[in-house]
Parts: sequence; structure tokens; C-alpha cells
Amino acid sequence: MRGIAAVLGVSLVFGMVIWLTRPPALVWWTSPPIGNTGRRMRALVPIDWERADQGLAVPPLGAERYYFRPVDRIPKVLRWIFPYRQERAQLSFHVVPLSWVPDPNSDASTIDQYYGFRGQVHRDQVHSAHRIVMFREVGLWLNINYYKSDKRAFDETYKAICNSPRIE
Repeated sequence: MRGIAAVLGVSLVFGMVIWLTRPPALVWWTSPPIGNTGRRMRALVPIDWERADQGLAVPPLGAERYYFRPVDRIPKVLRWIFPYRQERAQLSFHVVPLSWVPDPNSDASTIDQYYGFRGQVHRDQVHSAHRIVMFREVGLWLNINYYKSDKRAFDETYKAICNSPRIE
């Protein structure tokens, strides 16, 4: 009986270590239709994140905002045994008509700002990336903002996320 309990205990600990330290995986997400364009945005988002409520901020007519945040899927029993504090992280996509952009005739099709923010946000060090992409052929402008306090996970995902959006 003790042998079974020991194997079960070791298996539980080993499984938790693997589950909590696995590298972040990305999946393709497709937006609902953007305004009245009939087009949709596709982008990579972390697999364990869900689309979040944007609160009271309602985008103006013709614009769309999509927010994603991590979701804690650890069973309550395991959370009680292994306390876990969810990290501070968010991914947002803001899509607006190109005519709203201050200089839509600029030669730049993308503006990239990847950087590590050293300030304190709720006592967490946050790393962030920002990218603006102009989809001239469909008349849309996309603003991508991604931040995460886990530097390793951020470094492994920010380029793929920021370079993934497509308008279809």
C-alpha cells in the first residue's frame, strides 16, 4: 500500500512540474467579422489564454478590439497543495479603418517596438511588445500590444505573436 502511495505521490509531483514548466504553445485564433467589411483577422494567441471582456470600453463604429488573458485551469485541489499566483499578462488587437490613421500614406507598412519594460506594474516586472501593421489592400490598421511578466515565455512567443496577424 505504501508503494502505491509513493508512486502516486511521485507521479503527481512529476506531472505538476512538467505541466507548470512546459513551454508556452500558440494556436491560431480567428476573429468575428470586422465591422461591416466581412473580413476576419487571424492571429496566434497562447493556447491557455481566453478572449477577455473589454469592460466598459466600447470601440467606435468601424473599429474592433480583442483582448486575451491567461486562464488558470489548475484544479482547485492542486491549487490548494501548490499555491500558484497567476502572472500579469495581456494580449490585445485593435483594428481600425486605415482612414483613421494620422498618416495613412506613410511608406511604412509596419512599426515595431519590442522592448523589455523595467517599471513596476502591480509589483511584477513586465516585458512588452508593440506592433502596428497597415493592411493597405483592405484599408485596415492593426495595433498589437502584448505584455507578460514571465520573461522566458515572453521571449519565446512575442515575435511569433506580433508577426502572425493576417486579414482574410
